[in-house]
Amino acid sequence: MAGPGPAAPASEDSPASPAAPAAPTARAAPPALEPFHYRFITVHPLPQQPTGEMIRAALQALVAAAAMTPFGPEAVQVGGARGDRWDGFQMIAESHIGLAGQGRHGEANIWSCRPFDADACADALETALGGLWYYRRVQHAGYASAAPETQERRTDGG
Repeated sequence: MAGPGPAAPASEDSPASPAAPAAPTARAAPPALEPFHYRFITVHPLPQQPTGEMIRAALQALVAAAAMTPFGPEAVQVGGARGDRWDGFQMIAESHIGLAGQGRHGEANIWSCRPFDADACADALETALGGLWYYRRVQHAGYASAAPETQERRTDGG
């Protein structure tokens, strides 16, 4: 007895059997995340040791200048058992901002998952705390970057 012959071609009255599911397509890898980290330092001593109010104003000015989103209140500490040390910290939706110093010397660090205007941030520090602020972009091992190793602010006030 002969087996069944070849299948008849599909017609409008007899649809073909369902097609095999398509192979899943490979997803493109997401772009590598690179942090944007700038360190700001005072070039010369500040006109005065910052007060808690000045540090809080500087943090608020940095959030505004960097166009970031504050997340919670600022944390500020000045003096006490720590002598003339001072610091401030602000969480932002994009990461965080920190200020620290001793006496009339200070440093600020801004970490963000998106770029921001470092010149505007240096100007904000100069307005809030006085003095002249120098900055550079910090590169971190393990993160590929197309950006130059450092980006520096002129120290002539501009």
